[in-house]
Amino acid sequence: MIIDKHMNQTLSGIVRAVEKGVGEDCRHYDEESNTVTKNASPRVRVDNINTNLVNLFATSEAVETMIFKRACWQGVLVIDFVNKIIFLICTKSALDSVRKKKDRSNPHYIQTLVNNLNSDAISTYEQGSLFDFGLEDPYAFRKNTYEEDFIKILKRNPTFFQGYRCWLAVYKSANYMITNIDAMLLDKNGHTLECLSLLEYLKPDFSELTLESKDKPVKDGHDLVSIKPGVIGELSSEPDKKVEIYPREMEEDRKA
Repeated sequence: MIIDKHMNQTLSGIVRAVEKGVGEDCRHYDEESNTVTKNASPRVRVDNINTNLVNLFATSEAVETMIFKRACWQGVLVIDFVNKIIFLICTKSALDSVRKKKDRSNPHYIQTLVNNLNSDAISTYEQGSLFDFGLEDPYAFRKNTYEEDFIKILKRNPTFFQGYRCWLAVYKSANYMITNIDAMLLDKNGHTLECLSLLEYLKPDFSELTLESKDKPVKDGHDLVSIKPGVIGELSSEPDKKVEIYPREMEEDRKA
């Protein structure tokens, strides 16, 4: 991946969409929700991210978002026409699950896109990885199966995207914050060919720092020492009188 000015804008937008989705948006949902459990939160997080992606790139002339439908849910693709890249956004745990599942009756959408767009990408792995898609044999899908599924997702023939690559923005999060996010290029078997950290695109969440500081009061030197009453200091009219400083516990013992 070549990181030029335009690519920086695309990556920055993706990271911002994920960051807001797992942070500000999820926090607002949890605070406003009256439910005693939060089972819907993971789906809400995905909906937040998808909404942010569509909104952030709505005015872009070079990047388009596309909503696609699977069996019982909807997802969003980010298509960068300048750099000829289609981005998918998912969690690290979701990608691991796709890699490990061997007995699919239909291809996962990640498998479909990398098999159509990254089929000629060469892996440096000589043997199968524990984290490949397990698609060689006996679980391999036919080429036309991937092509048909591709058309269902993008409403266009794979030849329309000749020369394009599929990259994944893979993230992990905790406590309303992104803990890691990478751009990953996979070959058709799920091997990682390139992995670029996107952490540099994160903006510090000062609200989180403010909340933490409110919960944990900070002690200064006045909490640790005690100045003997009646003593003013070196600038007093009694310059020869020394300031006596005792640890607070000792001072309390002296008073007792």
